[in-house]
Amino acid sequence: MEERMNGCEILGGQVVGTAGIEVRENIWVYKDQDPQIYIRFKEPVQGFRFSCEVGEADTSRQHMTVYYRKEGEPFSESNTCRMEVSKYGKITREIRLGFSVCEVRIDPAETPGKCEMKSFVVCPLREEDTIENTLGERIRGRDGQKKIVVLTRDLSKTGAPILAYNIAEGLKRKGWAVVVLAGREGNGFLERKYEAAEIPVITLEGSEGEEFGYISLNEKEPSESEAKKHSFSKKVARVLAKHGYRTVIANTIVAGAYVELLKDYGMKIISLIHEMKTSIAFYGFVPDGKHVEKYADYIVFPNSFVKEDFRKLFPKTKGTCLVRPQGVYLKRGKKTAEGSLKQLGLREDARIIMSSGSCELRKGVDLFISAATMFLNRHKEEEIHFVWTGDFHNEELKCWMLDQVARSGHTDRIHFIPFIQEEGLYRTVLEHAEAFWGMSREDPFPSTILEAMDNRIPVVGFCGTGGIQVMLEEGRGILIENLDLERFVSQTERLLLDKELRDEILPKAKAYVENLDFDSYVDFLAELSEREMRIKPFLDLYQWEKEQHFYQCQLKGKELEERQKELMQAVSADRFRKRKTDKKEIVLLDTAIGSDNVGDEIIMDYCGKVCKEVFSGRTFRHVPTHIYDPAAEAIENYVKILCGTNLIYTQMEESRQWALPKDIKNYKHICLLGVGMQQLGIERPMSAYTKKLLRYMLHTKYLHSVRDEETKRRLEEIGIRNVLNTGCPTMWRLTKEHCAGIPAGKAEQVVTTVTDYMKCTEKDRYMLELLKKCYKRVHIWIQGQKDYEYLREMIDLEGVQIIPPSLEKLDEVLSKEETDYVGTRLHAGIRSLNFQKRSLVIGVDNRARAIAADTGLPILERAEMEEKLEDWIRGEKKTEIRIPIREIETWKNQF
Repeated sequence: MEERMNGCEILGGQVVGTAGIEVRENIWVYKDQDPQIYIRFKEPVQGFRFSCEVGEADTSRQHMTVYYRKEGEPFSESNTCRMEVSKYGKITREIRLGFSVCEVRIDPAETPGKCEMKSFVVCPLREEDTIENTLGERIRGRDGQKKIVVLTRDLSKTGAPILAYNIAEGLKRKGWAVVVLAGREGNGFLERKYEAAEIPVITLEGSEGEEFGYISLNEKEPSESEAKKHSFSKKVARVLAKHGYRTVIANTIVAGAYVELLKDYGMKIISLIHEMKTSIAFYGFVPDGKHVEKYADYIVFPNSFVKEDFRKLFPKTKGTCLVRPQGVYLKRGKKTAEGSLKQLGLREDARIIMSSGSCELRKGVDLFISAATMFLNRHKEEEIHFVWTGDFHNEELKCWMLDQVARSGHTDRIHFIPFIQEEGLYRTVLEHAEAFWGMSREDPFPSTILEAMDNRIPVVGFCGTGGIQVMLEEGRGILIENLDLERFVSQTERLLLDKELRDEILPKAKAYVENLDFDSYVDFLAELSEREMRIKPFLDLYQWEKEQHFYQCQLKGKELEERQKELMQAVSADRFRKRKTDKKEIVLLDTAIGSDNVGDEIIMDYCGKVCKEVFSGRTFRHVPTHIYDPAAEAIENYVKILCGTNLIYTQMEESRQWALPKDIKNYKHICLLGVGMQQLGIERPMSAYTKKLLRYMLHTKYLHSVRDEETKRRLEEIGIRNVLNTGCPTMWRLTKEHCAGIPAGKAEQVVTTVTDYMKCTEKDRYMLELLKKCYKRVHIWIQGQKDYEYLREMIDLEGVQIIPPSLEKLDEVLSKEETDYVGTRLHAGIRSLNFQKRSLVIGVDNRARAIAADTGLPILERAEMEEKLEDWIRGEKKTEIRIPIREIETWKNQF
């Protein structure tokens, strides 16, 4: 029974029950810690969009939980997703399940209380509501607006992510459309700041896009987490490129983990490096730095110390290196919140010596305690407090540091205050400080030091630590050699007592900071983003990547029993029907449309030429086999030629490659042209459903062309005997006369391929390295979308030429003289033979072996490469292909 709730709108469904919740106009009262809303959809859905807006509420934040279940199953904790809703906040999530549900339960809170629910809307997702479209809507920007991506390692309350926010916010103020990519989520501080600034954030790891309004539950299998993470990052890169975001500011060396992927999508990379040599080596950032070394177009350092450290570790850096310090983004005197020392447990007149940053050894938190203890032991009568602001991220370190404070006897004078989120309160502490300590052992260019200098607070720091030395040299502060704490403390004492010394230091420090205007730094980055791209991608995936298709099976969502029933009904109805075939137009069941494998284009190219020859003067209608097309529902009375590739499975009910029409009678009377068997499950006997389906679809009068003897035998076994082994149509032109024109000896350059779904890294790497040794130039053709990713895992692509996944681009290379082919892709090798190029297919599956057995196709087993490949390359051998000319002509002449 439908239950009405004010402010609750369910599109395509209704609220069918509630528990533990009372609605008074738009005020929702949660009576206990488990309030529940039950929603039932009119039709099964595979996902839904949820959005709500909260006004006044008892608590600032609540966790909302969505439960989902299949028909007949109970709601359980294992089938849930959670999201956070804040007071005065809006939230929109698109939840994709990967299977059909009719009912969901939403628990809007986890604690009793009440809130003002301004809106609460649930609606089913439509077919066009793809992940890419969802992302695209959020990042679209205005027409003509300049667009840029800011990439940050995470959204934590630490220096580098806060700098990334200020860069993004500065660019947004200057009219840019900005999207932020974050490696990992934070604790809400920066998320709220980005939300207030209306800057969209995409979290690439961990939550897999939840901050961006997208939850895909079927993509969260732990065993595939790395693959799913990469898959989501690719979707993001593709959408960014599609919407005109072609420049990335990658903040910190850790962001280098993503620059290879972003470069693959044709993006210009501006890398901001804030780490020094010891940190890079110790924290495992070298692999990230290698990506920056190789793919960053421009690398910006805050000072020459950081630049030289980076160049020592990465001497092969390709991009242009620039030095530009960032300046202060915390403006003195700018009030965003009232601040009082009492909020921190300090007296308003407290004398303070301050330090700030993440509480870690690199930042010198232990040195701070030791120096403060030394100072306080000398000045026991003075009311001076040592304040460090920032969070501990290591519980063991926190334990021992607080123990060190306790042992010092100065727990009332040495204070660790967690990261201060309110800028006004932080400035209050800073403005009360009499000195600022820069305790870092290594720090590239700490903003906290600049903020102290900008607020006319004298700074003491260590020499040889990087940015602090640059900031304080030339009399802008006091620098201490060799981490000497005794001298550090004595110079601080001198600073507090010597007004003349302070008067000498502070104007210099202030002038230095004023020269580092943060707005100018943002302008510099904006100008840099409009410079030319210095490093081209090996393969621009945005330009050449084909849209991935999720193959829709016949009768989606139906069980085998129902499929068999509908097939039997079609068979029964056909007994009493007479068809009049329209022969003026020929339907080509096209295996290339919607395929992400260019090998299918090779097959269709030759099949198309054959059909034009056989059906001269006729018109052709192309209907895809790999993706569903409504045109397939209106081809019942036409001659249908199924063109090439391996579409016959032993278990057709499990096939996701062939998108059959909803009404199967449209596939009655198909004639095969060069079709083969899918290798997956080829050893299994054909299922009962497969036998019935093939007998129903395949024409009983036409002769069927198959590409090998194995396919012919399997069809004959189920009673389909009107079959000819014609070989693959891609080989029909490889006559004796044609092969006589193929060179017997080695060429100067070679085209090669690998096969992502038949990996053998050791053997394939051997093949590629041998080809680089034996040939002057090596071209690698990307036939399938994932071949490129496999290559990146195996070898350094420097020194080889990548041919994009385009038949036209392959043909351009094969048209050149002095070219061989050696590779694992069968149809690339056959294409090469058609261009009269000396070719050798490396056998990785039964297709090549079966065709080689029938035709004499040059083939070498991958396991034999180390023993025989170099001999073939350097030796001479004629190409002799056997073509079943009689069978080919018999098939052609039947029409």
